Amino acid sequence: MHFYIIFITLLVFLTKSNMCIGSSHTQCYDDYWKKIGNTNYFFYDNRTFGYMSTFLNGYQETSNYACEPISNVSTEKFRQFINKYFDCNGSHCVDNSFSCKNASRYCYEVEHIIDKSLNGRYVCKSDSCNVNIFCNLVMSFGVWNGQLGTLQGFSVKDSYLEKLEVYTPTHMNNVIKCIEYCNPNCVC
Repeated sequence: MHFYIIFITLLVFLTKSNMCIGSSHTQCYDDYWKKIGNTNYFFYDNRTFGYMSTFLNGYQETSNYACEPISNVSTEKFRQFINKYFDCNGSHCVDNSFSCKNASRYCYEVEHIIDKSLNGRYVCKSDSCNVNIFCNLVMSFGVWNGQLGTLQGFSVKDSYLEKLEVYTPTHMNNVIKCIEYCNPNCVC
């Protein structure tokens, strides 16, 4: 009897929290995407796709960035690049820039568009594909980014499909082309 009470209590708690049990979308998506979409850059700033950096006319330093490896600790380099060339005008700017403070996720974070793996499953067909590269990054809403990677039971496929809808097939295909260009033996 105690087991059932604990189970029901846990189920109610998880359903009321942001864990989206049984949903193929994040809570952020469910709460905002259908209502406002990417109005005022709510989910991401479309000017900040890393693959587009090679097409920024007049920025000599950008031509070699697309395939540049970026470690988790050096995502600051991407953030600095974006802040150098773009004013932050969206919903989640902090002090008019693409930055985060005090561990708050209500800001723009550097996000990997194509995940190397989620829960141990690979998005690209080879585990040797380096997706930690400049062209696979974008400034996205931190809360959404966090939910994409940490929801219990959320699969690689669900994450990819949600990103495909939010980022659009055009952006996702361009990112995949860039990853494959930078990794000649890689197939995504």
